Amino acid sequence: DIWSIGVILYTLLIGTPPFETSNVKATYTKIKSGSYSFPPTVTVSDKARDLITQILNNNPDMRPTVQEILEHPFFAEVPKQFPCPSTLVDYSKSFKENVSPTVN
Repeated sequence: DIWSIGVILYTLLIGTPPFETSNVKATYTKIKSGSYSFPPTVTVSDKARDLITQILNNNPDMRPTVQEILEHPFFAEVPKQFPCPSTLVDYSKSFKENVSPTVN
C-alpha cells in the first residue's frame, strides 16, 4: 500500500508517525482527515516533504505509483544498484567476517 510507504518514510525522517496522538480516536480522526504536519524542530528537505505529501494524499487515485516514487527527486541521488548482499544471511556472514574482536 502506497499510503503505508508514506507513513514509514515520514516516521524514518521525523522519528514519530505522522498521525500519532495520545488518544486512539484522535489518531483515527487525523488519519481520516489527512491531518499531519512537519515539526519545526526537525529539518526535512523540500524534496522529502513533497514526496511524503504526495504519498499521504487522502485520495488513493492521486497518490504516486511505486515507479513514480522511485523516480521522485528525493531519490535522485540514491545509487540505482547497491553493493550489498542479496540476502540477509549473506549480509550477516559478511558482517561477521569483517568485524574483528575487541581486546579489553
